[in-house]
Amino acid sequence: MTRRALAILLLALALGGQGAAPPASSAEATLRSARALSESGRPDAALRELAAYIARPAPASLDLAVIRLEAARAGLAAGRHDAARTHIAAASRILAQLRPDPVLRARFLREFARVHERLGDMRGAEPLLREAVAGLRGRDDAAAAEAANTLGVTLTELARPEPALVALKTSLDALFDAGIAGEPVVSALVNMTNAELEAGRPEAARQTAERARQAADGDPLLAPIARLALAQVLLRESDLVAAEAVLDALAEVEAPAILRAHALHLLATSRFNRGQQPEAAEAGFRALDAYRATLGEAHPAFGRALHTLGIIHVELGAPAAARAFLSRSIAVAAAAFGADAMQAQLPAIELAALEVHSPASAAAAERRARAALAVFRAAPLLDRRPEALATVVLGRAAESRGQVDVAAGLYRRAQGIFEATRGPLTPDLGFSLVRLGRMLTRAGRYTEAAPPLDRSIALYERVGSAGTVRLVEALTARAELRALSGDRRGALDQIRHAQALLSDRVASGEAMSGAGEAQQRNARALFAAQAMLLHSLADLDPRAMEDAFAASQSSLISRAGEALRRSSLRLMAGSGAEAALLRTLVETTEGLRQTDALVLGAAARPEGAAELRSLQALRADQLEQLRAAAATLREANPTLAEFLRPRPVRLDAVRQALAADEAVLAPLIADDRTLVWVVTRERAIAVPAAIDRDGLAALVDRVRASLDLGRPDGPPAFARDAAEALYRALIAPVEATGVLAGISHMMLVPDGALQRLPPHLLAMPGAGWLMDRYATVILPSLAAITAVRGAARQASTAPRALLGVGDPMLSRYAAGSGGNRGIPPSVRDGLSALSALPETASELHALAGLFGAEESTLLLGQDATERRVAEARPELFRTLAFATHAVMAGELPGLVEPAIILTPNNEDVPFEGLLTASDVAAIRLDADLVLLSACNTAAAEGGPYAEGLSGLARAFLQSGARRLLVSHWAVNSQAAVVLTTAFVAAQLREPSARPAAHLRDAMQTLMRAGGGIAGHPAYWAPFVIVGG
Repeated sequence: MTRRALAILLLALALGGQGAAPPASSAEATLRSARALSESGRPDAALRELAAYIARPAPASLDLAVIRLEAARAGLAAGRHDAARTHIAAASRILAQLRPDPVLRARFLREFARVHERLGDMRGAEPLLREAVAGLRGRDDAAAAEAANTLGVTLTELARPEPALVALKTSLDALFDAGIAGEPVVSALVNMTNAELEAGRPEAARQTAERARQAADGDPLLAPIARLALAQVLLRESDLVAAEAVLDALAEVEAPAILRAHALHLLATSRFNRGQQPEAAEAGFRALDAYRATLGEAHPAFGRALHTLGIIHVELGAPAAARAFLSRSIAVAAAAFGADAMQAQLPAIELAALEVHSPASAAAAERRARAALAVFRAAPLLDRRPEALATVVLGRAAESRGQVDVAAGLYRRAQGIFEATRGPLTPDLGFSLVRLGRMLTRAGRYTEAAPPLDRSIALYERVGSAGTVRLVEALTARAELRALSGDRRGALDQIRHAQALLSDRVASGEAMSGAGEAQQRNARALFAAQAMLLHSLADLDPRAMEDAFAASQSSLISRAGEALRRSSLRLMAGSGAEAALLRTLVETTEGLRQTDALVLGAAARPEGAAELRSLQALRADQLEQLRAAAATLREANPTLAEFLRPRPVRLDAVRQALAADEAVLAPLIADDRTLVWVVTRERAIAVPAAIDRDGLAALVDRVRASLDLGRPDGPPAFARDAAEALYRALIAPVEATGVLAGISHMMLVPDGALQRLPPHLLAMPGAGWLMDRYATVILPSLAAITAVRGAARQASTAPRALLGVGDPMLSRYAAGSGGNRGIPPSVRDGLSALSALPETASELHALAGLFGAEESTLLLGQDATERRVAEARPELFRTLAFATHAVMAGELPGLVEPAIILTPNNEDVPFEGLLTASDVAAIRLDADLVLLSACNTAAAEGGPYAEGLSGLARAFLQSGARRLLVSHWAVNSQAAVVLTTAFVAAQLREPSARPAAHLRDAMQTLMRAGGGIAGHPAYWAPFVIVGG
């Protein structure tokens, strides 16, 4: 919100040269030509022309200083920051040598400061701006006001809000002296609002924001700028709903572009605080693009957007992406403020907290934490929570080395910092208390472990239901301590209490849409820990086995929380009673989310007891409304309600759904161990497996790496040893119990990395495959078996045979193609890099030949769009085949749910061209089979990505599909035709036979076929049946 004073450049040229300088007309012509080149998108050419002028022998002159300044600008535009620094340094030397009059010098210094700002060099810009203000004040108050405004912004960037407020007051005084109103006044007041917030003066900030509103006086161009100040205040007051109402509107304004960038960044922050991480990431990516276009990638604002995206991706459970964003944010801040600056240490602490989890990076995390603490002690923060976090990181590092006493001392020191900053009742204490208690429990120091755990329980109980997930974590840790210390009955009672609390939260819908992604992951881990403990205590009470089974299912259900929430948002956009109910559910949970934030804030303040009671009463009312709406939806549409809010199924219900030769296997994979549930018609047991999450993921990674069909010389040797190790870890212990005797049909509910691997690829030691003993299918959940069996009893009555969609025009996703208006750039770039699939047309024509051309509809190339699919009315087809890429959530930056890639149709709707899982959930189908033959399930595990393949599968099953045939990787075209046509032909011949047996026959036929597509599992093993 600053103005360029370009007139000064021509003024300097008009002064003429000194000595033997080239004539001013030559300098002016060069300047105009270079500007024209830069404005036409050719800054490199401008830089060359200016360099040619500079190379002429001539003494120092103001003309030359202007040319050097323009060369610095061209360097910035060309991304040549080294050239920009060289030219601005040369211009500064010329100015120092010539010593022009104070006003002219001040104008030059203001322009030099602009270059330093674009270079991200705030420390270099500050003294230039100070001198510019001094030189211009009283001589050109309008220019002085603009420079002082920028100085205030720069000082705020430098974490010096008090001097910033002085500079901004100077700006306002100069404007009033000059009789200037309008945009400069509004701009200064908005920047003053931000500085007051940074100085810890929220009431003054609100008053200044109101002054900005009054100064805008309803002007349609100025009012949006003033509303930005209001949004900043609302965010600081935790009124997130009101803040987002303002920011949503600002994010869509046409101009000025920098306003839109700021609004998008604040919107990302607000959505993060509300737990809406995918939407926060979407706004964050848009903010990053806007800052890149307006301020450049070296500006601190760009670095802050990177920081925000980093912590969003930490919350999303995407550590690799988070590490990349945070590392780049640190680099931008270090360049702008210095490596030891506070602005560089804040993202460094976030990165350290991420790195300390991995043994390979724990030492780096410890170094970062120590460096940050040194900075924080030299310049204490108003809010010392980053200092406490850095101390916790040191504790985690010491704990990882087995230094229990050192770690305990550091955790207690962090607790002291939290208490000093937020008071003794703050829930912020809970994390380090639970961490300390767990560590002492593992060390066998049971007496010492109890007090910190009991204190954390008391803190979270004071918060009430707003702290349920955190309370359950403390209760679960306390129950584990009781079990290890000999109080097994007390442990059983306490873990049941914890399970009931968490289950009630899930059943009410709070965990699905009222908690952030980190809490979703916490809920998953807590249910898993409860299942393990309940299983170990089952000898005390047979009912504990049923409780453990329910907890295991709840752990798997929790991984789907974000996908389910987005499905709710997609479905509620419609009309009718169901959509209205969904809107009530979502709006109520959003209200709960905001109330939770206020409850946690009030609980931290000793004087906040009355406010806390009031907020807890409000929350209780909101929760009752939520439960009533959920009950109404479940009564009106049980199938939809179960899809959006799935509930555990009882062991007896699963057993009764099975035939005598069938078994369900459901591994529950925790960080340190695995429990494999096995259910048959006659028995239900849980078998411990000697493999943890990381070990299993490493084996799956090795198998997947050996299935790469993209290599020019064919796939590498199959990693059979890894496939055998998986069989020994997961299947052999189950077989050893005898529970699988007489079983020929296995249904697997995959967890963790197993979602990325077809089960028939598990290899029996020595020779053979899992499929040699069992035909296998995938279930997206244990509860799905009853729904799948119910749907399978009634065949499709759809009148037409096949709707085939494939060979999409992926080139339309490229930038500038005119076909991608609704697609975020972060997603668009990844989509345009996907390989074309012309061979899929042959696959679909082969399928149409089996069904009959007159009974089939094929949508290929430019017809493979969302609109054409909808117009074809998919509910009229018994089989749907999508022979196109399908990508998992997280496979592309900004894509937070799985999607089928179609041809974009240049419609300005979100993610246009992508048929997402939430889109699928809104479709009504009557299909016996849905075929997805170009999937890729190799996306990273964790967070919203943990649903993997089951996200799309559950959406199709909910929409009315009875089963799916899905590939785990892009399939060789010849192999795809053989496998899919053999499977479909067998289904048409024997519709009553089990599809799993038909798929096994097709795979074995291909294995025996000989030639280039036989033998290696990369060719014959990609497909799985999902749903029965």
